[in-house]
Amino acid sequence: MSKIHWTLDPGHGELTEGKRSPLKDGRYILEYQFNQEIVHRLSIMLSGEKISHSITIPDPKGVGNDLEFRKGYVRAISDLFEDVVLVSIHGNAGPGIGFGDFTGIETFYNKLGIAHASIFQAEIVKATGLRSRGTKDGMKFHLLRNANVPAILTENGFYNGHDFDLMLTSDYRHSIAKAHFDAIMKIEVK
Repeated sequence: MSKIHWTLDPGHGELTEGKRSPLKDGRYILEYQFNQEIVHRLSIMLSGEKISHSITIPDPKGVGNDLEFRKGYVRAISDLFEDVVLVSIHGNAGPGIGFGDFTGIETFYNKLGIAHASIFQAEIVKATGLRSRGTKDGMKFHLLRNANVPAILTENGFYNGHDFDLMLTSDYRHSIAKAHFDAIMKIEVK
């Protein structure tokens, strides 16, 4: 039986401005689709193990960032369950327009989520083989700063950098979902 309720957050909806890669040979990544696919795959894995979880934005159509809704969702869930952890899943982007020399995985945390962040970071780096950019204080992120539960935000490769081609593949997206699942299982058995 699951001891923690995992709140999965795909971070962005269809209407979020920006959050997309530049075109590369006619190909591109929309971050909300990348995030949503990983959350969906992770949800299936968690359901298979009967791990308690919910999704802040189950359908991204017609949705933007909705930060206040997502913050309220986490607070409402924490009223229903004794032990809640928020996991916000993202693709990363380096500064500027076009493709740059960016690569790697990083995990941000709030004050309550620092221990969880290192577990997620290790699992994602191990699964992808990408450079570890480390775990970092995530208080600049509205959702983490306002979460009343342990909260992390994973950045799973740069869609305007070296990781673009990987991020387009189903295998990579599966490996990211599985790494999140493996991190959750490590925390569940502690």
